[in-house]
Amino acid sequence: MPAAIPFTAAETSLAAARLTLRNAFPGIEGIYVALCLAVTGAVLASDHQTLVVAGILAFHSCAMWLLFLHLVRRRMSAPLARLTVQVGDIGVEAGALVSSPGRSGQLTDLEDAVRDMGRRVKFEFRTLIENSVLGVAILRDGHLRFANRAAANLLGYDRAEALVILPSIFDLLPEAGRTRADRLCAKLQAQPGAHARLTLPLPAPDGGTRWVQLHLQQVEWRGHPGLMASLTDISHQKRMEEELRHLATYDSLTGAVNRRYFLDHAAVEIDRSRRHGHSLALLSIDLDHFKAINDTHGHAAGDLALKQVTRTVLRHLREIDVLARIGGEEFAVLLPETTLEGAMVIAERLRDRIEGLIVRVGTDVLPLSASIGVADSVGHYDETIAEALKRADIALYRAKLEGRNRVVIGSPPRPLFAGDGI
Repeated sequence: MPAAIPFTAAETSLAAARLTLRNAFPGIEGIYVALCLAVTGAVLASDHQTLVVAGILAFHSCAMWLLFLHLVRRRMSAPLARLTVQVGDIGVEAGALVSSPGRSGQLTDLEDAVRDMGRRVKFEFRTLIENSVLGVAILRDGHLRFANRAAANLLGYDRAEALVILPSIFDLLPEAGRTRADRLCAKLQAQPGAHARLTLPLPAPDGGTRWVQLHLQQVEWRGHPGLMASLTDISHQKRMEEELRHLATYDSLTGAVNRRYFLDHAAVEIDRSRRHGHSLALLSIDLDHFKAINDTHGHAAGDLALKQVTRTVLRHLREIDVLARIGGEEFAVLLPETTLEGAMVIAERLRDRIEGLIVRVGTDVLPLSASIGVADSVGHYDETIAEALKRADIALYRAKLEGRNRVVIGSPPRPLFAGDGI
């Protein structure tokens, strides 16, 4: 007789396995019981105790493997189940999975839900882009492929559709700028991750100029390389920059350039005249008895006189000449391409026009005249603009000493080292 295994141990093993599978696999509990009975019968009928033990171990190993597969499936499907609930926030009811005819299974339904969510996210993202206050456009090979309403409005169009039918956004530019912009875009599109900024002056609806800044970045658009352009209206910023530049360049009272700009510009002109061997002259102008005007008629009358003198002088200068207010009632005039003889003619003309000015303050007429010093050959012998101004100022003081309202020629520039043997 074969050795018998206590039936109570088999019953205990069967009960534990049934309890495990009832929680893990409710649908296959009956199958497992049938397998247990078959294995138990084989064990009881076996003639070899070793075979009995091996059979029991093999059976329980299979049961544990099935349990492991179930736990892995539960672990992977839990996040997808949570995702199903989240999908409900964008239009799919929580707990009601999407189903398709002829398809079944929770994982397949979740895939459909995620796909639906992706379509919804794309729709919402496109809506956000189209309604953004920032202009957005997509270019490929120089042609517009997409533009939102903000981009169309920045470029002077009411609808984005009217903008997209343009061959290129750069058709709005002058021909020279269009060619340069097209070349830059072609270069950027060929370089993954490349980006650049462009500032474009475009015609505004009121006939003025609208400044638009484009931030171009290489992207992939529908499987092909392209450029995404972010458009920003910087017209206000440009106006502020222009105002600051004007304040940094011009005298706020008279409109003549200020001393700092004059000195910088004169240094450039000196270099140019040296390179090309051209002549350069300088005038130093000072209004006579100006302090008496301020003391007698007030500073408002003095300001009025300075403005009228500036306008008069500018009317009798060439475009290449530069008039600067150096300080107070003192002015300087830079005369490129001008010899000493030419500078004397201009200086005498200006002196005569200033003397003939009629500036009325109430019933009074302000007496105006000017003394002028002339410096020629500016920049010779490595002379600086400060040294040239000093020569013109010395001539000006001589004009004052000689009775005012006259033009005096300054001494010529001198070499840095002068003397025998040098």
